[in-house]
Amino acid sequence: MLTSSAALSTFLFGFAALITGVEHYEMPSSAEDPLVVASIFALAAILGLWASWPMKYIEANPADLLLLTQPQFWDAAESIGERRRAELQVRILARARDRNRITGNLVILGMILQALGAAALLLVVYRLLRA
Repeated sequence: MLTSSAALSTFLFGFAALITGVEHYEMPSSAEDPLVVASIFALAAILGLWASWPMKYIEANPADLLLLTQPQFWDAAESIGERRRAELQVRILARARDRNRITGNLVILGMILQALGAAALLLVVYRLLRA
């Protein structure tokens, strides 16, 4: 998402610079609004960065694991230790799924913004070519 948004943003502003660099060029007003909308590629690129930002996942706390080595857990029924281990695994899994959900939502939103930006860019090019 980040690479394609950056490439499309570069194309957008490069194309605008090429067109507007022509002497006595006046951009048609029908192309101005979609050109602004097409700049949402920058927002999609920011979402791409955010989605790829490393998030903290929880792991087993060494102090909690050390606690499980105490005699009361080893001398007790096996089910107590199994339950503590299962509780830890559930907490780790829940946190990982929560982080993955956030990342997935950011990627989906970025893809939607890219599609909207691409549609606006096509509209700009179409209106510029018709002018």
